[in-house]
Amino acid sequence: MRLSAEKKREIHERILKGAGALFRAQGYEGVSLDDVMQAAGLTRGAFYAHFKSKADLFREVVRAERPMLRMLRERPGPDADALWDQMLALVAGYLDPKNLEAVYAGCTAAALTGDAARAPQPVRAAYEAAFTDMLDEIARGQEGADRELLAAALTLASGAVNTAASCADAAVRRQVLEAAWKGVSALLARARAVE
Repeated sequence: MRLSAEKKREIHERILKGAGALFRAQGYEGVSLDDVMQAAGLTRGAFYAHFKSKADLFREVVRAERPMLRMLRERPGPDADALWDQMLALVAGYLDPKNLEAVYAGCTAAALTGDAARAPQPVRAAYEAAFTDMLDEIARGQEGADRELLAAALTLASGAVNTAASCADAAVRRQVLEAAWKGVSALLARARAVE
C-alpha cells in the first residue's frame, strides 16, 4: 500500500525531529541510524525512503531544526520597535540560566556547531544558511542596523549556551550566561544605534 504525500511528510518530520533531539543530546558520531529509526518508531529500512544517508539527515537537521528561528519568524511586531523588543525578549529567554537545559536540548546552533564544523561541505553550507536565516530574522525591520554586530551577538549567544552547557558547576553556568547577556545586549544596542 502506497503512502499519501501527507503521510510521507509526517514520517519525514518524525524522523527529522527524533534525529535532531538525538544529535543534540549525543552528537553526530554518537547516534546510529538504528537509534534514529527507533526514536521515530520505524524500521531501519524505512530510512532510505526519506534520506540518502546519515550525513544527508544531519544536513537537514542542521538546516531545519531551529526553534529560535521559528519563534523569531512568529513575532507579530507591527513595526521596527515592536519587532526589536520581541527579539530582545526571545534572546533574553535564550540566555536565561533557568532555561539552559531546554535551550541546549532544542538549539542546533548551540549543541551541534562542533559536529557541523567537522561535517562534509553540504552540512556546513546548511549550517551557514541557517545562521544567515537567523541573522536576517534578527535584522527584520531594522533598516540600517549593523549586520556584523548582529552576527557577533548571535555568535556570542549560541556560543555561551554551548559553553554553559559544558560546565559542571551551576554557578559557573549562570556566570557564563549572565555575562553573555550583557555582551549580547551591548552588541545589539550598538548594532541598532547605527541606523
